[in-house]
Amino acid sequence: MLRIDAFFRQTRANLQQGLAFWGGELRSLTSQEIRILESQNNLCENWGQLQVSTDFTPLRIAGNRFEGRVVLGRLETPCGLFRSTLIEAEVGPGTTIDQNSFLRRCWIEGPSTVLNSRVDCTQASSFGLGRKILVGPETGGRWIPTSDDLSLESAQVKVNSPQALQAAEDLAQSIKSPFSYVGPNCFLVNLGQADGVFLAGNVEVRGCAQIENSFVTAEPENPACLGAGVCLRSCLVQAGVHLDTFALAENSVFLEFSGGSDHVRLSESMIGPNTHLSSGEVHSCFLGPFVGMHHQSLLISCWWPQGRGNLGYGANVGSNHTSRAPDQEIRPGEGMFFGLDCAVKFPADFSESPYSLVATGVVTESQRMELPFSLLLEGSGNQQPAPGLTRVIPGWVLAENFYMVWRNETKFQKRNRLSTSSWDLRVLRPEIVDKLWKAREALAERAGKEVYTQQDICVIGRNYLLESDRKKAVLTYHNFTLYSALRFFAEKTYRIRDYDPAWLQGLFQRLGLDFSDRIGLLKAFLAHETALWESARASKQKDDRRGAQIFDDWEQFWPRGAEDEVLLAKEKELQEWKVRILGN
Repeated sequence: MLRIDAFFRQTRANLQQGLAFWGGELRSLTSQEIRILESQNNLCENWGQLQVSTDFTPLRIAGNRFEGRVVLGRLETPCGLFRSTLIEAEVGPGTTIDQNSFLRRCWIEGPSTVLNSRVDCTQASSFGLGRKILVGPETGGRWIPTSDDLSLESAQVKVNSPQALQAAEDLAQSIKSPFSYVGPNCFLVNLGQADGVFLAGNVEVRGCAQIENSFVTAEPENPACLGAGVCLRSCLVQAGVHLDTFALAENSVFLEFSGGSDHVRLSESMIGPNTHLSSGEVHSCFLGPFVGMHHQSLLISCWWPQGRGNLGYGANVGSNHTSRAPDQEIRPGEGMFFGLDCAVKFPADFSESPYSLVATGVVTESQRMELPFSLLLEGSGNQQPAPGLTRVIPGWVLAENFYMVWRNETKFQKRNRLSTSSWDLRVLRPEIVDKLWKAREALAERAGKEVYTQQDICVIGRNYLLESDRKKAVLTYHNFTLYSALRFFAEKTYRIRDYDPAWLQGLFQRLGLDFSDRIGLLKAFLAHETALWESARASKQKDDRRGAQIFDDWEQFWPRGAEDEVLLAKEKELQEWKVRILGN
């Protein structure tokens, strides 16, 4: 990836030596070249201010107007410069420029194409670098400095770091330039206005409305694409990003392979890899990978670096300042799902509740909940201890919808376009399993009531828990901790994955497992894996029966459970385990 500081060091060295910004030697026009240019309807009040490369030819330059100091490289078929206005601009070799009403104070390096666009630099710009992004409380307090090398991991390290801020500000000062830059392999067509921009490394701009004070870089095999109606102000855009259909963003960062579309509005936010947002509003958020937001919804003041979650239509994850200052935030757990028309009151911390669901229409109170894979649903009946409290069913996803866990893993693997990532895309990983056991211990410690509140068991948050749900959750958390331990042992035995021996042995001790009983442990794992697959298949078959009762043409248009790609993949994996363990 092009480092912007190295680019400007070289460019300034070139200019100090009297060269073009790209390093080519320059000369003045000959009288014959001036006559040819004028005969081709080019206008210039002072041809002495136009400098050209030593191998310049005027044949592919027609219908243009030049003002101030203009530098041109060699343009030969199929390249050329036509019907455009250039003011204090430099155009490198191999460039195609046509029908541009205004190209002022910009460097354009070939091979690149600029058609029917406006590129300017009205004031010296650092292209949006060296700024603070306020993620979390909208009043400030948590910020990330922007630099050209940001990643999901480095951004978390740089939070509120004076050293990182100083380095970013130093970078911004060192690159501050009175010129915009359009680099090699960029393609700009119908760009309404670009002002103070740095575009480099295969950037495609088609019908974009505005790019202001922004830094956009990509790679030859992974272009950054900015489409119809997009507006960017003080943004950083990385390789593989796709923004389209009137996406609006201000003071935000789009990390690799993220994107936005369909009138989505963003400000003061960092968008992680493989996350795509559309239609809704996102403000002061740090979103990790694989977050889905495809409908009209609201997400503000959200610290969600683990990502992998989803927002349904009408989800209002942003009730943070009714008559108060916007100084609160939410921390969702990894893989959390906010259902249709739910409302989440701030402050809220669900970071210890990964893969939990907020059901349709639920209004949650401000709280800290530490129950993984749970379901929050509207409270009702005589057992609701107080009006407005929601009911929590801990471990519901594992007990009743484990297919969702497998589907998420399949979805993450299919959608991951970041070839260099070291992410573990499994749901039940060691750090998640530790949360299961922690929740199990917290629930197992208390018994003897029909209904529990936060005063009884602090980890349930401002919700209520039925005794029947508590008993089932203790068993569910235990069983899936056991299943995970057995799977980790099998993967370690067959060298599929490695695990910290001390951690795994400690987990075995908590579960009362004999680490030396290799055959018994492997057969126990196979039994658990088989039971889970059969349960998931039964769940899909139930869906098939219900669908067939409602729709006459269900079997014609809906894939049956036996054809489900997730179940088929898991069945194949199960057969592979049987061969490893049983030898048949």
